[in-house]
Amino acid sequence: MLYTELKVPEQAYGKSLQTYLMDPEKRRIYEEETEKTREKHNTYKPIEMNKAEVMDCAKRLEDFKFAAQQKMYMIVRQQKMPSEMINSIIIFEKENADDQFNFDTGKEEEDVEYNVKRLKMEDDEDYKKMTGDMEAKSKAFLEDRQKESQAVM
Repeated sequence: MLYTELKVPEQAYGKSLQTYLMDPEKRRIYEEETEKTREKHNTYKPIEMNKAEVMDCAKRLEDFKFAAQQKMYMIVRQQKMPSEMINSIIIFEKENADDQFNFDTGKEEEDVEYNVKRLKMEDDEDYKKMTGDMEAKSKAFLEDRQKESQAVM
């Protein structure tokens, strides 16, 4: 975590992070600086995978994203927390999904991204179909929720 590198108490770091992520300009700066720090200290070397492994891992990652989307919708809909906490929950859910993905596969999201580029899968019909199907599923979910909201009004 960044707070350990900066010698900032975790609680203070969390509060600052929450405040900064609510402001779009500050969030942009935070994300850029986080990425610079990550790149500076990243010594991870991606694991090479074949197409079948990449497809499996990419599908798992898409499933995690969709599950997170559903969970976030329910949290917001049920108004179980203040809206300013949503960004913190998104970060938390992302970390949980990354951990579960690693536990399930022994791989990191970086491995998938690296291999998608290495194998030029952005142009692969199977890969495009899978990501397109997941995008359509996500869009349909959001459209259904919007219809539900309009029906209630």
